[in-house]
Amino acid sequence: MLVKTLETEFGTACAISVVNPIQQELSPMKNFLTSEDAATTAEYAVLLALIAGALLFSILAVGGEANVFWGRSSTELNAAFN
Repeated sequence: MLVKTLETEFGTACAISVVNPIQQELSPMKNFLTSEDAATTAEYAVLLALIAGALLFSILAVGGEANVFWGRSSTELNAAFN
């Protein structure tokens, strides 16, 4: 933050702070990234990725077996009713 000193009409000094607009916009992000909330968010993201991976793996593993099961059942039902 830049601090400028101005002379008033009465001869006294007055300090004002000048904030860069970019710093002002990035301040909430900087506060978030330096807080514990950012670490918690990262941990939840990793946990979510692991759950999604396990879910995908289980769907792919069971999906093939389910396809074989329903295909066999369909064939047997068609043979029984024909």
